Amino acid sequence: MSTTCSADPNVDAGGDGHVRTIGVVGTGVIGAGWAVRALARGHDVVAWDPAPGAAGRSG
Repeated sequence: MSTTCSADPNVDAGGDGHVRTIGVVGTGVIGAGWAVRALARGHDVVAWDPAPGAAGRSG
């Protein structure tokens, strides 16, 4: 599995080639699941959900 993402494989993504921060858009069942998975593997997670009341929702 690749740890970097680029539309052009010939473009240097910068850094040391390791993903440290994961962004999650949508924190419903699927988004929250991805966030938990990333956190369990030691990544920082930035999550955002456009749904009204999402900030007060927890797992």
